[in-house]
Amino acid sequence: MKKLFVTVVALLLGAMGLAAQEAQATQEPTEVPHLTGKAFAEITSKSGAATDDVYVMLVGFKGCIACKYAEKLVLLPLLKRFVQDARVKIVKVDIEEDKQVSETQKQIKELFQVQNFPTLLVVYRQGAMWRQIGFAASQKQSTLDAIVDAISQLK
Repeated sequence: MKKLFVTVVALLLGAMGLAAQEAQATQEPTEVPHLTGKAFAEITSKSGAATDDVYVMLVGFKGCIACKYAEKLVLLPLLKRFVQDARVKIVKVDIEEDKQVSETQKQIKELFQVQNFPTLLVVYRQGAMWRQIGFAASQKQSTLDAIVDAISQLK
C-alpha cells in the first residue's frame, strides 16, 4: 500500500512538473525586443544575401507616449500572433535625441526617412513595404489589420 501511495505521488508530481514546463514554454511574450545591429545588416544587405524575414518595426523614443501605446496595442499583439512564425520579426528601435545614438539607429532613421515618431514600418529586404506615421489608440485595429495584410502579401 505504501509503495502504491509513493508511486501515485511521484506520478502526480511528475505530471505537475510537466504541466508547468508546458505552460512556461507556451507563455506569451511580454516585451518587444530591440532591433540588433546584426539583424539590421541582414535586412539592408546590398549583396543580395538578405534574409527572407519580414520585420515589423516601431521607430520611436523612450519619452514618446504614442510610441508606448503603439508598442503595447500593436507590437505586443503582433508578437503574440506571430510567435510561431520564425520569418516575422517584431522589433522596436529607440531613437534618442542626443549624441549617444548608435550608428544602427542613425542608419535606420536615414534609410527609412523617419521624421516623426512613432513610425511603424513593415520592412522586407532593403525597403519599407508599409509605413504609418503617428499612432492613436483609436487606430489600433486598423493598424493591426494593415500590418497583417502587408505581411501576408510577402509570404
